[in-house]
Amino acid sequence: SQPMQLIPWAYGEGKEWAKMADLAPLCLEGAAEGDKVCSEIIGECTTALAGSVAALRRRLFGGEGAPPIVLVGGLVSAENPLARGLQEKLRTHGDLRGSEIIRPRSEAVLGAAAMAQKWGQRRHREDRC
Repeated sequence: SQPMQLIPWAYGEGKEWAKMADLAPLCLEGAAEGDKVCSEIIGECTTALAGSVAALRRRLFGGEGAPPIVLVGGLVSAENPLARGLQEKLRTHGDLRGSEIIRPRSEAVLGAAAMAQKWGQRRHREDRC
């Protein structure tokens, strides 16, 4: 119930970082209700995630093209402040402009494979011209 109790809870003996994920729904709920601290946490997370996606894009594709970005996983594929914030940061991040942002309607692995194939075929056609 007190913020200072979080420190021993998080770093106490036998704690795993995966347990921190248990706090995500509480933070998302707080942000949805307008809690300033929760909203700041969500903002920092979305900035870091967008930066990681941009770094991965640069590493894999250099400056070539704008591959699609597929959002999968419990938190980013649901309708919540994190997913909305991440989509906004991805749309406005300088290194990611032009990338299509996709929220799959089917099992993630099937959609990702289909999109990779489609994108690869398009790049292959462009390379031949």
